[in-house]
Amino acid sequence: MPMITVHTNKQLTKEEKALVGRGLGECITLLPGKSEASLMLEIQDGQEMFFRGGQDTCAFVEVRLFRVSPLEAKQAFTQSLCALLEEVGIPSRDVYLNFLEFDSWGIQGTLK
Repeated sequence: MPMITVHTNKQLTKEEKALVGRGLGECITLLPGKSEASLMLEIQDGQEMFFRGGQDTCAFVEVRLFRVSPLEAKQAFTQSLCALLEEVGIPSRDVYLNFLEFDSWGIQGTLK
């Protein structure tokens, strides 16, 4: 039940969005119990974002998870995510990421 939102000021092509989507589908499997089959993904490109006082290419990624994942798994995910974003021209030094981990998660009309 993970949800990933990618905010970037870079305007991505259709092909780049597809690459990010497929890549995040692979990255999510680095977190125990998570799979692409339950991944929801939102890509917000072309956003007005300022970083370090300017508008250099940057990204902010939010990863929402049901339950806490081990630190080592989140580190592996972070490394893979940054490598993926490098492939579409977003330098890893310009990527911020956070994990939001919840004890409760609603799906199909039920709260887990």
